[in-house]
Amino acid sequence: MVMPEDIDMHGYDTVVGCKKCGRRQFLNFANGLKNGWSECCGEAMPIIKTTANIEQEIKKVIPIGLIKRALNVGSS
Repeated sequence: MVMPEDIDMHGYDTVVGCKKCGRRQFLNFANGLKNGWSECCGEAMPIIKTTANIEQEIKKVIPIGLIKRALNVGSS
């Protein structure tokens, strides 16, 4: 069974798990954002543990202009 403490195996930085069946999966946080988050039993799998700098990874994937517009930052 995949355990959250094994997170650094093979360069992965995140462990996700299915709330319905309990299946766990290692993934790279940035790749999940870029390519689509892992799903199981018809739902996105929530994060169990991550060592990723989430804010930094989101900024790499989503252009800052889109983030500002979504948050309505800097508009008059």
